[in-house]
Amino acid sequence: MGWLDLARFTGYRYVPVDGNTEEMPSVSVWGSFKHSVFRRLYGEKSPEEAELVSILDKRLLGFAMLGYFLKVLDMTNLANAYISGMEEELNVQGIDYNWMYTFFWIGYLLMQVPSNALLTRVRPSLYLPCLELLWFILTLSMGFVRSVHAIFAIRFLLGLAEAGFYPGMIYLIGSWYTKEELGKRSSLFITAGSLGGLISGVMQAALLKGMNGVLGLSSWRWLFIIDASITLLLSTVGFLLLPDYPNNTKWLTQEQRELAVARLAKQGRSSTRKSLNLAVFRTIFSSWQVYAFVAAWMLGHAASEGPHQLGIVAKKVGFDAVTANLLTSPLTLIDMVCIIGNGYLSDRYQTRKWCIVIPSTIGVIGYTLLGMWVQPFGFLYFAFLITVIGTKCTNSIVMTWVTEVLGESMEHRALIVGIMNTCTGIQHTVIPLLLWPVTDAPYFTTGFRFSVLLLMGFIATAFLIDALHKRDLRRTTKRKLSFNVPDGGDTFLNGHAMAMEARVDDAGMAEMLGPVALEVKNHDAAEVYLINRHSHSSQDMHYDMSKGDIERN
Repeated sequence: MGWLDLARFTGYRYVPVDGNTEEMPSVSVWGSFKHSVFRRLYGEKSPEEAELVSILDKRLLGFAMLGYFLKVLDMTNLANAYISGMEEELNVQGIDYNWMYTFFWIGYLLMQVPSNALLTRVRPSLYLPCLELLWFILTLSMGFVRSVHAIFAIRFLLGLAEAGFYPGMIYLIGSWYTKEELGKRSSLFITAGSLGGLISGVMQAALLKGMNGVLGLSSWRWLFIIDASITLLLSTVGFLLLPDYPNNTKWLTQEQRELAVARLAKQGRSSTRKSLNLAVFRTIFSSWQVYAFVAAWMLGHAASEGPHQLGIVAKKVGFDAVTANLLTSPLTLIDMVCIIGNGYLSDRYQTRKWCIVIPSTIGVIGYTLLGMWVQPFGFLYFAFLITVIGTKCTNSIVMTWVTEVLGESMEHRALIVGIMNTCTGIQHTVIPLLLWPVTDAPYFTTGFRFSVLLLMGFIATAFLIDALHKRDLRRTTKRKLSFNVPDGGDTFLNGHAMAMEARVDDAGMAEMLGPVALEVKNHDAAEVYLINRHSHSSQDMHYDMSKGDIERN
């Protein structure tokens, strides 16, 4: 990438010398900062590829982050409404409030897998905004509801509508970004939810104070109305901006679609949808991936619940309610920084295993200190701090790893992501009762100590996934490949000697056996590239070594 190419993305100011515009530019401080951010987000890419990724960041990632931010706001709205007048106005009694959450989770869990399965059959640019539109209607209905039983029905339908967003966005993000880009984008998406949790209380408190009685509506009703209005805006933007898949997004040029497909194909990633039938489900449940990744996802989520108890612990040991809430804010900020930082490191060093193992080891230390109930409170707070560092930044890495390992099948990836989220949703209804009952506060001895075991299981699962994936790669690359050379063809592969056949060994080296040469440019994805010099054209071809066949991209 030349200086002029970088200028398009970083805002450099050029000062031609003797008419030579390719001289090194003078750089403003702001331009230097943007250049630094650009290099970290886009790496060493051609101008065309960097422009494509920039478009995806603005359209796809921007929509995903705003949608997840709103989802977290919606999840907290019910609790804020309940304590702000809903209980008295609708005569909520007994465990009615708990049933509101229960009906939501029933709908949410029922729709996880079907929604992602449907997403592989329809256009995401229509399906996901339609979910947002349904979300808008139901959230708006909460602002005008008149009975508890009506809330039960709305909450169930709202669970169905919201179920497809998170796994659907994880699936769609994984359908576009390469493995060098995916960790950072997944972490930014997850961080948007943390940001929603951080500012939701402040934003909603302002709405409750300023909107009570406006147009004859209680302040708690305005929470849902305003949230619904933002959701409607998001849905409208989604219809206009969201992409479909790399091979069929209409607002990309033909060259950009070909580039989007080619850059994923170079990593062994498929952009082609295949049939979805019972054979697909049989294949999924006979593979190790579904069990290993579901176990990792459940263990990681279960082990990350401990830091949420800080507010309760602080209040029980004598802090007032305001101070107890304020003590949790720094941990949320640290959580966001760690998520983004770990995502960047996982992309930078191309490792998912160690970006799970190292933080989780720190989390083990934190939970051990919490289980020992270290004193004074400053030491206990430090233990919470390192527990957050060790447990909150790994979930986005697991999702990134799923996308990489299952990149060859869009259907397998979509269904396994849905299964993972369904299992953790079921788990969330049980874990708080078993490990974090309020009656155990402030010590939570069972929860803190058992979380050490959860993290150790999480670490072991990461090593297992890495070992099984490497085993699969070794089996794949040992396959023997044969290629036919056109009559009179002058076929070379990146300047190597010609051979008729090529065999790839464990080290990724090609053994020349005939008149075609083979070079492995990406051993992990088991890819080869064939260049036809006779016709003076370059063609990328992806050879699926696990099946022994050839696919032209």
